[in-house]
Amino acid sequence: MPIDIIFEYGGIALKITEVKTYALRYPLQTPFANSRLWNEARSACLVEIETDAGITGWGEATHMPARAALVAHVIGQDPFDRERIWNGLNAFGWGDIAAISAVDIALWDIAGKAWGVPRKNSRLCQRVV
Repeated sequence: MPIDIIFEYGGIALKITEVKTYALRYPLQTPFANSRLWNEARSACLVEIETDAGITGWGEATHMPARAALVAHVIGQDPFDRERIWNGLNAFGWGDIAAISAVDIALWDIAGKAWGVPRKNSRLCQRVV
């Protein structure tokens, strides 16, 4: 089987058309400390990747991915070519594995949806609020 058939969805190659990032932060009622600092709030970043077929993938990280890296190495790419995208972000000198992981998780989410693979415990989380 030619490799290009593996990276297609319904016989049509997909392209990433948009990447959005969302910074989430909420204060804690009771701050806590670890070995380095006091935490008075919790934060996370969400990455939303959209394709030209209308499939959207979501990923989560502790750090916000750099917009310039996302535009240069994600938009216009084939979402099934995860290794190429990961290597491009890493070679960009970005090196923030947590932020790269958010992109990788979103790409796997797209792949699962395109292949019709159900998410584990999907009935527990129907939407992102």
